[in-house]
Amino acid sequence: MRTVLGVLIAAALAVVFALWFKTLEGYVVFVVPPYRGQMSLQLLGVLALLALLVGYALLRLVASLVSAPGALRAWRARRRLEQALARLADAASARLIGKPKAAFAALDAVHRLPNAAATAAVEAFEAALAVQDEARAENALARLPEHGQWAAARAVLEARFGLAFGRLDRLEAALAALAADSRVAPTVRERLRLAATRQLGQWEQALEAARKLRRHEALPLAEFLPIAVSAFEALLRARLQHNDDVLAWWQAQPKEERRLPELVAAVVQTVVAHGARADALAIAESFLRERYASEVLAAALPVLPADLTWLTKLERWLMEAPSDAVLLEALVRLTLAQRLTGKARDYFERLYHADAARARRLAAEMLEAQGALMSALLPAQTAAVPTLVPSSTGTGLPSMTSSHATARPTSDKTAAAPAGENDARGV
Repeated sequence: MRTVLGVLIAAALAVVFALWFKTLEGYVVFVVPPYRGQMSLQLLGVLALLALLVGYALLRLVASLVSAPGALRAWRARRRLEQALARLADAASARLIGKPKAAFAALDAVHRLPNAAATAAVEAFEAALAVQDEARAENALARLPEHGQWAAARAVLEARFGLAFGRLDRLEAALAALAADSRVAPTVRERLRLAATRQLGQWEQALEAARKLRRHEALPLAEFLPIAVSAFEALLRARLQHNDDVLAWWQAQPKEERRLPELVAAVVQTVVAHGARADALAIAESFLRERYASEVLAAALPVLPADLTWLTKLERWLMEAPSDAVLLEALVRLTLAQRLTGKARDYFERLYHADAARARRLAAEMLEAQGALMSALLPAQTAAVPTLVPSSTGTGLPSMTSSHATARPTSDKTAAAPAGENDARGV
Protein backbone atom coordinates (compact mmCIF):
# COMPACT_ATOMS: atom_id res chain seq x y z
CA MET A 1 0.00 0.00 0.00
CA ARG A 2 2.81 2.42 0.82
CA THR A 3 4.47 1.69 -2.52
CA VAL A 4 1.28 2.46 -4.44
CA LEU A 5 0.75 5.69 -2.54
CA GLY A 6 4.35 6.72 -3.18
CA VAL A 7 3.99 6.13 -6.95
CA LEU A 8 0.75 8.11 -7.09
CA ILE A 9 2.26 11.05 -5.20
CA ALA A 10 5.36 11.07 -7.43
CA ALA A 11 3.20 11.00 -10.55
CA ALA A 12 1.08 13.88 -9.28
CA LEU A 13 4.17 15.97 -8.49
CA ALA A 14 5.59 15.27 -11.94
CA VAL A 15 2.38 16.47 -13.62
CA VAL A 16 2.32 19.61 -11.51
CA PHE A 17 5.97 20.35 -12.28
CA ALA A 18 5.43 19.79 -16.02
CA LEU A 19 2.48 22.17 -16.12
CA TRP A 20 4.39 24.78 -14.19
CA PHE A 21 7.50 24.35 -16.34
CA LYS A 22 5.39 24.79 -19.52
CA THR A 23 4.07 28.14 -18.35
CA LEU A 24 7.52 29.66 -17.94
CA GLU A 25 7.93 32.52 -20.44
CA GLY A 26 11.26 33.94 -19.31
CA TYR A 27 14.57 33.72 -21.07
CA VAL A 28 18.26 34.04 -20.31
CA VAL A 29 20.71 36.31 -22.17
CA PHE A 30 24.44 35.54 -22.34
CA VAL A 31 26.66 38.46 -23.33
CA VAL A 32 30.33 37.90 -24.23
CA PRO A 33 31.36 40.96 -26.21
CA PRO A 34 31.14 41.13 -29.06
CA TYR A 35 28.80 38.13 -28.88
CA ARG A 36 25.34 37.88 -27.40
CA GLY A 37 23.22 34.77 -26.85
CA GLN A 38 19.68 34.10 -25.63
CA MET A 39 17.83 30.93 -24.54
CA SER A 40 14.64 30.07 -22.75
CA LEU A 41 14.47 29.07 -19.14
CA GLN A 42 13.17 25.59 -20.10
CA LEU A 43 16.26 24.88 -22.24
CA LEU A 44 18.54 26.17 -19.49
CA GLY A 45 16.94 23.83 -16.99
CA VAL A 46 17.30 20.83 -19.29
CA LEU A 47 20.96 21.63 -20.00
CA ALA A 48 21.69 22.09 -16.27
CA LEU A 49 20.14 18.71 -15.50
CA LEU A 50 22.16 17.04 -18.23
CA ALA A 51 25.35 18.68 -16.97
CA LEU A 52 24.64 17.41 -13.48
CA LEU A 53 24.12 13.85 -14.69
CA VAL A 54 27.22 13.89 -16.86
CA GLY A 55 29.33 15.31 -14.04
CA TYR A 56 28.10 12.62 -11.62
CA ALA A 57 28.91 9.90 -14.17
CA LEU A 58 32.40 11.31 -14.72
CA LEU A 59 33.04 11.44 -10.98
CA ARG A 60 31.94 7.81 -10.58
CA LEU A 61 34.18 6.75 -13.45
CA VAL A 62 37.21 8.50 -11.95
CA ALA A 63 36.52 6.96 -8.50
CA SER A 64 36.23 3.49 -10.01
CA LEU A 65 39.49 3.90 -11.89
CA VAL A 66 41.28 5.08 -8.76
CA SER A 67 39.95 2.22 -6.58
CA ALA A 68 40.34 -0.49 -9.22
CA PRO A 69 43.76 -1.82 -7.98
CA GLY A 70 42.50 -2.19 -4.41
CA ALA A 71 39.28 -3.84 -5.54
CA LEU A 72 41.25 -6.24 -7.69
CA ARG A 73 43.49 -7.15 -4.78
CA ALA A 74 40.45 -7.73 -2.54
CA TRP A 75 38.82 -9.89 -5.19
CA ARG A 76 41.93 -12.00 -5.56
CA ALA A 77 42.23 -12.38 -1.77
CA ARG A 78 38.59 -13.37 -1.53
CA ARG A 79 39.06 -15.90 -4.30
CA ARG A 80 42.13 -17.36 -2.60
CA LEU A 81 40.23 -17.59 0.69
CA GLU A 82 37.35 -19.41 -0.98
CA GLN A 83 39.78 -21.82 -2.60
CA ALA A 84 41.56 -22.35 0.71
CA LEU A 85 38.30 -23.07 2.51
CA ALA A 86 37.32 -25.53 -0.20
CA ARG A 87 40.70 -27.27 0.08
CA LEU A 88 40.46 -27.39 3.86
CA ALA A 89 36.99 -28.91 3.60
CA ASP A 90 38.33 -31.52 1.17
CA ALA A 91 41.23 -32.28 3.51
CA ALA A 92 38.98 -32.66 6.56
CA SER A 93 36.59 -34.90 4.64
CA ALA A 94 39.44 -37.06 3.31
CA ARG A 95 40.92 -37.43 6.80
CA LEU A 96 37.62 -38.46 8.33
CA ILE A 97 36.90 -41.11 5.69
CA GLY A 98 40.37 -42.62 6.06
CA LYS A 99 42.22 -41.16 3.05
CA PRO A 100 45.24 -39.38 4.57
CA LYS A 101 47.11 -39.05 1.25
CA ALA A 102 44.26 -37.05 -0.25
CA ALA A 103 44.19 -34.91 2.89
CA PHE A 104 47.92 -34.19 2.64
CA ALA A 105 47.59 -33.32 -1.07
CA ALA A 106 44.81 -30.84 -0.35
CA LEU A 107 46.72 -29.28 2.54
CA ASP A 108 49.95 -28.89 0.56
CA ALA A 109 48.02 -26.73 -1.90
CA VAL A 110 46.88 -24.21 0.74
CA HIS A 111 49.57 -24.13 3.42
CA ARG A 112 51.20 -21.04 1.86
CA LEU A 113 48.04 -18.97 1.78
CA PRO A 114 48.22 -16.37 4.59
CA ASN A 115 44.61 -16.83 5.68
CA ALA A 116 44.75 -20.62 5.82
CA ALA A 117 48.34 -21.56 6.68
CA ALA A 118 47.81 -22.11 10.42
CA THR A 119 44.50 -23.90 9.96
CA ALA A 120 46.04 -26.09 7.26
CA ALA A 121 48.90 -26.92 9.62
CA VAL A 122 46.47 -28.02 12.35
CA GLU A 123 44.52 -30.18 9.90
CA ALA A 124 47.77 -31.67 8.58
CA PHE A 125 48.80 -32.49 12.15
CA GLU A 126 45.50 -34.27 12.80
CA ALA A 127 45.87 -36.26 9.57
CA ALA A 128 49.45 -37.24 10.46
CA LEU A 129 48.39 -38.22 13.96
CA ALA A 130 45.65 -40.45 12.54
CA VAL A 131 48.20 -42.50 10.59
CA GLN A 132 51.02 -42.19 13.18
CA ASP A 133 53.28 -40.35 10.72
CA GLU A 134 55.78 -38.64 13.03
CA ALA A 135 57.65 -36.80 10.26
CA ARG A 136 54.52 -35.17 8.82
CA ALA A 137 53.28 -34.29 12.30
CA GLU A 138 56.62 -32.63 13.05
CA ASN A 139 56.43 -30.72 9.77
CA ALA A 140 52.89 -29.55 10.55
CA LEU A 141 53.96 -28.28 13.97
CA ALA A 142 56.81 -26.35 12.39
CA ARG A 143 54.30 -24.42 10.25
CA LEU A 144 52.36 -23.15 13.25
CA PRO A 145 53.22 -19.67 14.58
CA GLU A 146 55.08 -19.65 17.90
CA HIS A 147 53.61 -16.34 19.07
CA GLY A 148 50.24 -14.67 19.14
CA GLN A 149 46.89 -16.38 19.23
CA TRP A 150 48.31 -19.67 17.92
CA ALA A 151 50.90 -20.07 20.68
CA ALA A 152 48.48 -21.82 23.07
CA ALA A 153 47.15 -24.04 20.29
CA ARG A 154 50.69 -25.02 19.38
CA ALA A 155 51.41 -25.97 23.01
CA VAL A 156 48.32 -28.23 23.03
CA LEU A 157 49.44 -29.92 19.80
CA GLU A 158 52.98 -30.28 21.16
CA ALA A 159 51.59 -32.14 24.17
CA ARG A 160 49.55 -34.41 21.93
CA PHE A 161 52.62 -35.02 19.77
CA GLY A 162 54.61 -36.07 22.81
CA LEU A 163 51.85 -38.42 23.91
CA ALA A 164 51.38 -40.00 20.50
CA PHE A 165 55.06 -40.61 19.74
CA GLY A 166 56.53 -41.07 23.21
CA ARG A 167 58.53 -37.83 23.22
CA LEU A 168 58.49 -37.26 26.96
CA ASP A 169 60.78 -34.22 26.88
CA ARG A 170 58.44 -32.34 24.55
CA LEU A 171 55.42 -33.54 26.50
CA GLU A 172 56.76 -32.16 29.78
CA ALA A 173 57.74 -28.85 28.15
CA ALA A 174 54.29 -28.48 26.59
CA LEU A 175 52.51 -29.26 29.86
CA ALA A 176 54.63 -26.66 31.64
CA ALA A 177 53.74 -24.09 28.97
CA LEU A 178 50.05 -24.92 29.25
CA ALA A 179 50.11 -24.60 33.03
CA ALA A 180 51.38 -21.02 32.67
CA ASP A 181 48.96 -20.04 29.88
CA SER A 182 45.63 -18.75 31.17
CA ARG A 183 44.08 -18.81 27.70
CA VAL A 184 43.86 -22.61 27.74
CA ALA A 185 40.67 -24.01 29.24
CA PRO A 186 41.23 -26.02 32.46
CA THR A 187 39.45 -29.04 30.98
CA VAL A 188 41.86 -29.19 28.02
CA ARG A 189 44.86 -28.86 30.31
CA GLU A 190 43.62 -31.54 32.72
CA ARG A 191 42.75 -33.97 29.91
CA LEU A 192 46.28 -33.73 28.56
CA ARG A 193 47.68 -34.10 32.04
CA LEU A 194 45.48 -37.13 32.63
CA ALA A 195 46.63 -38.81 29.41
CA ALA A 196 50.28 -38.05 30.20
CA THR A 197 50.20 -39.32 33.77
CA ARG A 198 48.35 -42.49 32.73
CA GLN A 199 50.97 -43.17 30.09
CA LEU A 200 53.78 -42.56 32.58
CA GLY A 201 52.15 -44.65 35.30
CA GLN A 202 51.80 -41.70 37.70
CA TRP A 203 48.46 -42.83 39.04
CA GLU A 204 48.17 -40.39 41.91
CA GLN A 205 48.44 -37.42 39.53
CA ALA A 206 46.16 -39.17 37.03
CA LEU A 207 43.51 -39.64 39.70
CA GLU A 208 43.80 -35.98 40.69
CA ALA A 209 43.36 -34.86 37.07
CA ALA A 210 40.36 -37.17 36.63
CA ARG A 211 38.74 -35.74 39.76
CA LYS A 212 39.20 -32.19 38.48
CA LEU A 213 37.58 -33.15 35.20
CA ARG A 214 34.69 -34.67 37.13
CA ARG A 215 34.25 -31.41 39.04
CA HIS A 216 34.10 -29.55 35.74
CA GLU A 217 31.56 -32.14 34.46
CA ALA A 218 33.95 -32.90 31.59
CA LEU A 219 34.50 -36.61 32.35
CA PRO A 220 31.52 -39.01 32.33
CA LEU A 221 31.29 -41.65 35.02
CA ALA A 222 31.77 -44.41 32.44
CA GLU A 223 35.18 -42.92 31.54
CA PHE A 224 36.11 -42.09 35.12
CA LEU A 225 35.57 -45.59 36.51
CA PRO A 226 38.33 -47.42 34.54
CA ILE A 227 40.80 -44.66 35.43
CA ALA A 228 39.85 -44.74 39.10
CA VAL A 229 39.99 -48.54 39.24
CA SER A 230 43.49 -48.65 37.72
CA ALA A 231 44.68 -45.81 39.97
CA PHE A 232 43.26 -47.34 43.15
CA GLU A 233 44.72 -50.75 42.35
CA ALA A 234 48.19 -49.30 41.72
CA LEU A 235 48.11 -47.09 44.83
CA LEU A 236 46.81 -49.96 46.95
CA ARG A 237 49.54 -52.34 45.79
CA ALA A 238 52.17 -49.79 46.75
CA ARG A 239 50.65 -49.28 50.21
CA LEU A 240 50.24 -53.00 50.83
CA GLN A 241 53.87 -53.62 49.92
CA HIS A 242 54.92 -51.05 52.53
CA ASN A 243 52.40 -52.38 55.09
CA ASP A 244 50.60 -49.04 55.33
CA ASP A 245 47.20 -48.63 56.94
CA VAL A 246 44.82 -49.49 54.09
CA LEU A 247 41.63 -48.71 56.00
CA ALA A 248 42.80 -45.21 56.94
CA TRP A 249 43.76 -44.54 53.34
CA TRP A 250 40.39 -45.79 52.12
CA GLN A 251 38.48 -43.60 54.56
CA ALA A 252 40.46 -40.59 53.36
CA GLN A 253 39.15 -40.99 49.80
CA PRO A 254 36.17 -38.87 48.63
CA LYS A 255 32.87 -40.16 49.91
CA GLU A 256 31.23 -40.24 46.49
CA GLU A 257 33.99 -42.55 45.23
CA ARG A 258 33.59 -44.90 48.21
CA ARG A 259 29.96 -45.30 47.13
CA LEU A 260 30.79 -46.59 43.64
CA PRO A 261 30.27 -50.39 43.70
CA GLU A 262 32.64 -51.06 40.79
CA LEU A 263 35.42 -49.17 42.53
CA VAL A 264 34.77 -50.82 45.90
CA ALA A 265 34.79 -54.26 44.27
CA ALA A 266 38.15 -53.56 42.60
CA VAL A 267 39.63 -52.36 45.90
CA VAL A 268 38.37 -55.42 47.76
CA GLN A 269 39.77 -57.76 45.11
CA THR A 270 43.17 -56.06 45.26
CA VAL A 271 43.31 -56.23 49.05
CA VAL A 272 42.23 -59.89 49.05
CA ALA A 273 44.91 -60.74 46.47
CA HIS A 274 47.57 -59.36 48.85
CA GLY A 275 46.27 -61.40 51.79
CA ALA A 276 44.81 -58.56 53.86
CA ARG A 277 41.55 -60.39 54.40
CA ALA A 278 40.43 -58.44 57.45
CA ASP A 279 40.90 -55.10 55.67
CA ALA A 280 39.08 -56.39 52.59
CA LEU A 281 36.13 -57.53 54.69
CA ALA A 282 36.01 -54.20 56.53
CA ILE A 283 35.94 -52.24 53.26
CA ALA A 284 33.21 -54.44 51.81
CA GLU A 285 31.18 -54.34 54.99
CA SER A 286 31.35 -50.53 55.19
CA PHE A 287 29.80 -50.35 51.73
CA LEU A 288 27.25 -53.14 52.19
CA ARG A 289 26.12 -51.57 55.44
CA GLU A 290 24.46 -48.79 53.38
CA ARG A 291 23.22 -50.73 50.36
CA TYR A 292 23.63 -54.03 48.57
CA ALA A 293 25.64 -54.43 45.35
CA SER A 294 26.37 -57.79 43.78
CA GLU A 295 29.80 -56.61 42.54
CA VAL A 296 30.98 -55.90 46.06
CA LEU A 297 29.61 -59.13 47.48
CA ALA A 298 31.22 -61.14 44.66
CA ALA A 299 34.59 -59.57 45.45
CA ALA A 300 34.14 -60.28 49.18
CA LEU A 301 33.13 -63.94 48.77
CA PRO A 302 36.63 -65.31 49.57
CA VAL A 303 36.70 -63.44 52.91
CA LEU A 304 33.05 -63.73 53.88
CA PRO A 305 32.84 -65.03 57.49
CA ALA A 306 30.71 -68.11 58.12
CA ASP A 307 28.58 -66.71 60.92
CA LEU A 308 24.86 -66.36 61.42
CA THR A 309 24.99 -62.54 61.29
CA TRP A 310 26.08 -62.58 57.69
CA LEU A 311 23.64 -65.36 56.92
CA THR A 312 20.82 -63.17 58.20
CA LYS A 313 21.99 -60.22 56.09
CA LEU A 314 22.23 -62.33 52.96
CA GLU A 315 18.77 -63.79 53.45
CA ARG A 316 17.33 -60.30 53.96
CA TRP A 317 18.93 -59.10 50.72
CA LEU A 318 17.68 -62.23 48.96
CA MET A 319 14.11 -61.18 49.72
CA GLU A 320 14.72 -58.04 47.64
CA ALA A 321 16.63 -59.83 44.83
CA PRO A 322 15.46 -63.46 44.79
CA SER A 323 17.31 -64.33 41.55
CA ASP A 324 20.67 -62.76 42.37
CA ALA A 325 23.22 -65.46 41.55
CA VAL A 326 25.96 -63.91 43.71
CA LEU A 327 23.68 -63.86 46.74
CA LEU A 328 22.67 -67.46 46.19
CA GLU A 329 26.30 -68.56 45.84
CA ALA A 330 27.20 -66.77 49.07
CA LEU A 331 24.29 -68.44 50.84
CA VAL A 332 25.36 -71.87 49.56
CA ARG A 333 28.86 -71.29 50.92
CA LEU A 334 27.66 -70.04 54.30
CA THR A 335 25.04 -72.72 54.82
CA LEU A 336 27.57 -75.43 53.95
CA ALA A 337 29.99 -73.95 56.45
CA GLN A 338 27.22 -73.94 59.07
CA ARG A 339 26.26 -77.56 58.14
CA LEU A 340 22.74 -76.39 57.19
CA THR A 341 22.41 -79.03 54.48
CA GLY A 342 18.72 -78.48 53.80
CA LYS A 343 19.14 -74.78 53.17
CA ALA A 344 22.31 -75.43 51.16
CA ARG A 345 20.47 -77.84 48.87
CA ASP A 346 17.59 -75.38 48.41
CA TYR A 347 19.88 -72.42 47.66
CA PHE A 348 21.95 -74.49 45.24
CA GLU A 349 18.87 -75.51 43.29
CA ARG A 350 17.81 -71.87 43.05
CA LEU A 351 21.33 -70.91 41.99
CA TYR A 352 21.30 -73.59 39.30
CA HIS A 353 18.06 -72.25 37.87
CA ALA A 354 19.33 -68.64 38.07
CA ASP A 355 22.84 -69.24 36.67
CA ALA A 356 23.71 -72.80 35.75
CA ALA A 357 27.30 -71.99 34.77
CA ARG A 358 27.99 -70.36 38.13
CA ALA A 359 26.42 -73.30 39.93
CA ARG A 360 28.66 -75.76 38.08
CA ARG A 361 31.75 -73.72 38.82
CA LEU A 362 30.80 -73.52 42.49
CA ALA A 363 30.21 -77.26 42.69
CA ALA A 364 33.53 -78.03 41.00
CA GLU A 365 35.38 -75.62 43.30
CA MET A 366 33.80 -76.99 46.46
CA LEU A 367 34.38 -80.57 45.40
CA GLU A 368 38.02 -79.96 44.63
CA ALA A 369 38.94 -77.70 47.54
CA GLN A 370 36.35 -78.41 50.25
CA GLY A 371 35.12 -81.91 49.69
CA ALA A 372 34.51 -82.36 53.40
CA LEU A 373 31.96 -79.54 53.42
CA MET A 374 30.22 -80.86 50.32
CA SER A 375 29.96 -84.30 51.89
CA ALA A 376 27.60 -82.74 54.44
CA LEU A 377 24.92 -82.80 51.75
CA LEU A 378 25.21 -86.60 51.48
CA PRO A 379 23.81 -89.26 53.84
CA ALA A 380 25.84 -89.74 56.98
CA GLN A 381 26.92 -93.29 56.03
CA THR A 382 28.60 -92.07 52.82
CA ALA A 383 32.28 -91.61 53.56
CA ALA A 384 33.65 -90.98 50.07
CA VAL A 385 34.04 -87.57 48.43
CA PRO A 386 31.12 -86.91 46.03
CA THR A 387 31.65 -86.44 42.32
CA LEU A 388 29.31 -84.68 39.91
CA VAL A 389 27.57 -86.81 37.29
CA PRO A 390 24.85 -85.96 34.79
CA SER A 391 21.38 -85.79 36.25
CA SER A 392 19.20 -88.87 35.83
CA THR A 393 16.20 -87.42 37.66
CA GLY A 394 14.90 -85.31 34.80
CA THR A 395 15.09 -82.09 36.85
CA GLY A 396 18.06 -80.66 34.97
CA LEU A 397 20.10 -80.43 38.18
CA PRO A 398 23.43 -82.21 38.64
CA SER A 399 23.35 -85.26 40.93
CA MET A 400 25.83 -86.61 43.47
CA THR A 401 27.32 -90.06 43.39
CA SER A 402 29.92 -91.65 45.69
CA SER A 403 33.38 -92.57 44.49
CA HIS A 404 36.70 -93.28 46.14
CA ALA A 405 38.85 -90.29 46.90
CA THR A 406 41.60 -91.45 44.57
CA ALA A 407 39.30 -92.29 41.64
CA ARG A 408 39.33 -90.45 38.33
CA PRO A 409 36.27 -88.42 37.21
CA THR A 410 33.31 -90.62 36.45
CA SER A 411 32.74 -91.88 32.93
CA ASP A 412 29.50 -92.45 31.07
CA LYS A 413 29.30 -95.97 32.46
CA THR A 414 29.52 -94.59 35.98
CA ALA A 415 26.65 -92.26 35.24
CA ALA A 416 24.48 -95.29 34.56
CA ALA A 417 24.99 -96.76 38.06
CA PRO A 418 21.99 -98.11 40.00
CA ALA A 419 19.62 -95.56 41.35
CA GLY A 420 20.52 -96.51 44.90
CA GLU A 421 23.92 -94.92 44.42
CA ASN A 422 22.49 -91.70 42.98
CA ASP A 423 19.76 -90.90 45.41
CA ALA A 424 21.60 -88.04 47.08
CA ARG A 425 21.33 -84.64 45.36
CA GLY A 426 23.57 -81.77 46.35
CA VAL A 427 25.89 -79.04 45.29
